[in-house]
Amino acid sequence: MRWVTLVILLFAVSVGAEEKINEKYSYKDFMGGSLRNVKVEELNNTVIVGSCFYREGVPNCKVFPDDMVGVTFRSCNLDNVFVPLGNIVEKSCCHRNIKDQNDWEDWILDKDLKPIEPMNKKQRFEVGVSIDPKDIPIIKLTKEEVKIFQETLNADITP
Repeated sequence: MRWVTLVILLFAVSVGAEEKINEKYSYKDFMGGSLRNVKVEELNNTVIVGSCFYREGVPNCKVFPDDMVGVTFRSCNLDNVFVPLGNIVEKSCCHRNIKDQNDWEDWILDKDLKPIEPMNKKQRFEVGVSIDPKDIPIIKLTKEEVKIFQETLNADITP
């Protein structure tokens, strides 16, 4: 019975423990920067809130030290960022792999880095442009073809 009481007490203490918000790395824009050389002691076992670590067009980009552990990300933009095992990405974060395809549009990628849906899915759907990855051109569109495509999207959508 003592063990049960001890376990319940330890659980209550751990649940009631204060989160350590990482003020140095919360509410900041690190887009394009790297924290790879930061001492893990500055990051480990803290909560990072509301920061942007987004990387343009480079899925699974390594931004953090490999040995970082116990970091909880809350309301952060982690798109295209690899988060090492032993850390938590809460649902309030965006954490997708995104890359532009041969249609010059950004597409959300699956775990195998294959396009699954366009970022502008709603726009495309409204004007009848395919949202099927199979319809992505095999060869990259020319700038003129992209311009015509974008004019089509913009012209047919009413605010």
